[in-house]
Amino acid sequence: MEQSAKKNESSGQNDSGPVNIEKEIDELNTNSRQIVFFRTMIRTDIEMRKTLVNTLQNSGHNSDEYKKSVRDVEELDRNNISRILGFYDKYGVPENQSAGRMQADAMWLIVSHNENIKVYRTLFPAFQKVWKKEYLEEASFASYLQNFHRLVNGSRLEIKNPYRTPDEIDALLKALKGELK
Repeated sequence: MEQSAKKNESSGQNDSGPVNIEKEIDELNTNSRQIVFFRTMIRTDIEMRKTLVNTLQNSGHNSDEYKKSVRDVEELDRNNISRILGFYDKYGVPENQSAGRMQADAMWLIVSHNENIKVYRTLFPAFQKVWKKEYLEEASFASYLQNFHRLVNGSRLEIKNPYRTPDEIDALLKALKGELK
């Protein structure tokens, strides 16, 4: 029974149905709760994607099992975007370095699965802040900006070699300036 409850909790559901994300976020009033929240989000995302790949390999692309697994991942992605946006709206970026780094890692992972330009625009201040606080690696921030650029312009920004990651970030910030209002 306890293992079943854990599985349901990690998939965004409990015994009474979908988790109320707003209530879940309201309860994140300590650094340790925030760290667990983001760590669980990351772990669940990775596990669900592994399950998706395994189901594809074992059951095939046209199987009902694979189609269900795809729907489960899509639902998890929607819920996780809501969690990321809700957390940022309520708490911003934590001052605590551990919570901030976990938020940055979770944000980057969850947003990297997303193709909604509005999400990229909304979260730009959060990404910029975690990057400036050095909670997010430069390469991850550059990756976020490249994805943002691709969504806005249909392609990644080509940068003349050789370049360093800070040069790439500067070029992408300049190229996206009109989008970052």
